[in-house]
Formats: sequence, structure tokens, C-alpha cells
Amino acid sequence: MQHAQQIEEQADYAHLDGATQFDTFLVLSTEGQPLLRCSQKRADFYLKKGFARPLTEGVLQFTDDTTERTLANLYLGKFSQFFWR
Repeated sequence: MQHAQQIEEQADYAHLDGATQFDTFLVLSTEGQPLLRCSQKRADFYLKKGFARPLTEGVLQFTDDTTERTLANLYLGKFSQFFWR
């Protein structure tokens, strides 16, 4: 098995068989600290349910800590680097 080759982040990945890089949203805790990143679909869910509010373009903030605590329990309080990028 060979090691994966790391490449620089690019704005367009169409040259990779039509791969698409989707936008993600930064989600802040109720205290304003970066907590995780999520997809448009998940962001829409958080907004529709009232779990989060939009702060600026691409940034949401949880409105109460119930969802934060649930996620912390699911991920044992440790989010991988994926959630921070």
C-alpha cells in the first residue's frame, strides 16, 4: 500500500474526474469558540430546527448548549482535524 500524496488546496478540482469541493460552514459554540465544520445540508438542518443562528457568511453559532453537549458525548469530546479545517 502506498502513502497518499498530499496536494495543495485548490479552488477547482474538476480535473479530478469532475470532483467537486463543497462549501462547509464553521459552527461556533454558544460561547463563540470554533467547534466544528458542517455541510450545507447539516447547516440547513441546524437553522431550520433553531439549533443555530447565522453570524456571517459561512459561520453559524449554536443557540443553546444542548446540541453541543450531545455532539461532545457522541465524539467523546474530541473532534478530528476534519472538523476544524
